Amino acid sequence: MRTFVSMGKKTRLKPRRAQLPRGSHISEITDIDHIDVYLCGLSCTRYINPDDLLVAFWTDWPKPVKWLFSLRNALVKPFGLKGTDGRPEDFEAMIRRGGSSDMSSIWHISGNETVMQLHDKHLDAYISIFADRTGGREYSVYTITTVRYNKRLGWLYFNTIRPFHHIIVRTMMKRILAGYCQG
Repeated sequence: MRTFVSMGKKTRLKPRRAQLPRGSHISEITDIDHIDVYLCGLSCTRYINPDDLLVAFWTDWPKPVKWLFSLRNALVKPFGLKGTDGRPEDFEAMIRRGGSSDMSSIWHISGNETVMQLHDKHLDAYISIFADRTGGREYSVYTITTVRYNKRLGWLYFNTIRPFHHIIVRTMMKRILAGYCQG
């Protein structure tokens, strides 16, 4: 049973772990070493566009998330791994046009799902925003991450950041959905 949250002034969104939604194109990805799926059920007066949510996910970071990514970039630089530097407008253009950049590309776009691929020599990751309109103003919005390790360094890297990954994904999901449905 799905529970829907009305986006009132004092509403708190609570992303919870879920199964991969039926119809998600991320299920086509093979050889996955890690997958996590978070779901928020909510009522929203405007159409939920996965592109808008993915743009916000990559361009509207609170200060603690910016700090964590800066720390990550500094720590991985000696190992030759790519950083997450980039101008927000470049990310937005790439997502909306289905393009690519140095370390990321849009792997799939449809009316209810946008999937971004992040590629580095140590791992490949896919991040999906899947919005399922379940009736009227009700939506089930999923944030899905899959990871494939390319080398032992990929396993070490991801298992080091895994606790932060889960915190960031849930925090960003709550922040983005609250802002999107109230804005």
